[in-house]
Amino acid sequence: MSTDEARRVSGGGQPVIDGWIIPEDLSLTFANGKQNPVDVIVGFNKDDLVLSTSPNPRARNVMAWHMRLFAEKQTQICKKAFFYTFTHEGPLEPGAPRQGAAHASEIAYVFQNLDKPRIIPDRTSPKLAMESAKDVEVADMISSYWVNFAKTGDPNGKGLAQWPVFKDRNAPPHVIGDIKEYPAADVLNAFDAEYATQMAALTSK
Repeated sequence: MSTDEARRVSGGGQPVIDGWIIPEDLSLTFANGKQNPVDVIVGFNKDDLVLSTSPNPRARNVMAWHMRLFAEKQTQICKKAFFYTFTHEGPLEPGAPRQGAAHASEIAYVFQNLDKPRIIPDRTSPKLAMESAKDVEVADMISSYWVNFAKTGDPNGKGLAQWPVFKDRNAPPHVIGDIKEYPAADVLNAFDAEYATQMAALTSK
């Protein structure tokens, strides 16, 4: 299948159920416990998918709900999940519009790439981040969590705030950043009924 045809069939960039790489709707895969049995770190950013030109808190909340569901599904197959939200707002060039903790803005910190060009929509300044003791501190912290997880399956380690394993869907995510802001459990739980309707339609086919 050509790229153009794949885009057309998928409706513009969505996963294509090809019967091989993606054999079925992934909601069915996870509902039946057939996903890869691995421990995971899953999370969302404070301003995920919330564009400054078109504020849409629902988009961020849906992302948070999806990541929480991912954590739940992994625990249901007896694997560990660590659920987080990244709230740190990196420095912007003078006059740049506020973006908050945008989608993908944690990547430069996770991989200690504060000096590298950003991935859109993150428009923070590499130069200013490198000059900021706070930004360097956040990068050291979050990269340490990720390295510990890669080494041991547990992000916790010396000098890091304790990050509990995911157990309770109504518990808050582990906050990485000084801003303690995230959607409350009742906000996320409101999406459950909508998903149940979608799952009913999938399983009735």
